[in-house]
Amino acid sequence: MKKNININKKGSAIAYGLIMTTVCTIILFAAFQFVVSQLRYSFYLANREQAFQIAETGIQYYHWYLAHETDGKSLPDIKEFWESTSPYPKGFSENPLEEEYKDKKGTAIGKYKVEVTPPASNSSTVEVVSSGWTYKNANIVRKIKVRFRRSAWSDYAILVGAEAALDSVWDVNGKVMGNKGVHFDGVAHNVVSAGVTQYTVPADDKVAPGATKDGVWTKWNNELNTDANPDSQVFLAGKKFPVSQKDFNGIDLGAIKTYAQDEGGTNNCNSKACYFDYSAPDLGRHIILKDHKKFQISTVQKLNTNTNVIKKETSFETFDMPQEGVIYIEGNVWLQENGEEEDEGDIYDSRTTIVAAFMPVVTPYAAVTILNNIEYDKKDGTNVLGVISQGNVDFPSGNNGPDDLKIDAVLLAQNGTINKKNYNTNCCGSGCKDLKNSIDIYGAIISATNPLFSFDKACRVNTDPNKTVGYSKKKVEYDSNLLYFPPPFFPSDSYYLIDLWEES
Repeated sequence: MKKNININKKGSAIAYGLIMTTVCTIILFAAFQFVVSQLRYSFYLANREQAFQIAETGIQYYHWYLAHETDGKSLPDIKEFWESTSPYPKGFSENPLEEEYKDKKGTAIGKYKVEVTPPASNSSTVEVVSSGWTYKNANIVRKIKVRFRRSAWSDYAILVGAEAALDSVWDVNGKVMGNKGVHFDGVAHNVVSAGVTQYTVPADDKVAPGATKDGVWTKWNNELNTDANPDSQVFLAGKKFPVSQKDFNGIDLGAIKTYAQDEGGTNNCNSKACYFDYSAPDLGRHIILKDHKKFQISTVQKLNTNTNVIKKETSFETFDMPQEGVIYIEGNVWLQENGEEEDEGDIYDSRTTIVAAFMPVVTPYAAVTILNNIEYDKKDGTNVLGVISQGNVDFPSGNNGPDDLKIDAVLLAQNGTINKKNYNTNCCGSGCKDLKNSIDIYGAIISATNPLFSFDKACRVNTDPNKTVGYSKKKVEYDSNLLYFPPPFFPSDSYYLIDLWEES
């Protein structure tokens, strides 16, 4: 009995030992597999991270390449760069960009490949995709997609090169900026910014002349505009200052003139540009924007000096509007749409900029006078009109022009202002109805000095000692399509920045 019991005990111990050995083997094998899998996963993550860093290097290289090729260059030069075919820009399918990536020791460990989608004509953006991989695991590929953008001045609903003073009836949907400070009393639906921390309010600001104010300020207590209907906060999206200022002197109209002459010839047009010269004693050109993508142009020979209305001009010639191009006028421009109010709203499928300038520069500067409503057929980005004046952009004078003026365009006055000009300072009686109802701009206004859409003038009659000239209601609505597709040849910042980053 005892012997059988001992044998059973030994058998149980052996079985127990086998079970424990099996269990330990399983645990050790599982642990080994876990360690191996973790090592493999670590190597996978390391290769993924290396591939990502290599792809990021491709983006950084292309950012450097863009800076080297485009920073500080004129808009025609940048347009020529993107349209170049000998050689094509790097990253195009005709000029592929694929480079080895080396570690600190100089050993090549992988590659990046950069692919570029050519920007649409006059677009401020370019899309770049960079793919990266390592030689150790070429199957692991990381891709980064970036959109580079040159910020255009048409990003702003209102941009002023000096101090800006906008009264309580301004209603602005879009960003507002003043290089030297902003006094804003209306309602701003987007950020209001200034290029200074503080400034001395100029003498022509009637609210606080000579006072020292923050870069952006308002006259309203608690920043609440009680003139608005209903009452509204002034800065609905806040204030920002100081920010980088814009250089109005840096606008290169000479480069645009050269481009227009080279492409269009003299007093002629092609699909990209038109150029019309100046000949004294003529006063400038009268342009009528027509439907069917055409415009008419004449030479202005005589004006009514009290109203700036054209009294004599040559017969009109008709040309096709240059698409994604420019109409460059040497001298003053009088601009209107169609000439018949019932036909207004026929600017369609046309993206063109009109420039009025004297190059080399002479004074008085060339100016643009807008004679009536200018309206797009559709507000979907297919219609864009840019107007660049070397001097002022003026609106209809006195009784001329509609009581409710509507302008769909981006207006830029490089050395002057955008204003309702008082041509006849002596006209103050009942026959001089200078006060209009409203001005409504869809697009943007860019002015070297403060835009002046209404002002008071002293009169010589006792019954009317002061008379208001201009518009009683003022509204600017930003055209959001301008953010990535500004008018052709409109000024922008001189470098590309990353506007969008994502892993694709």
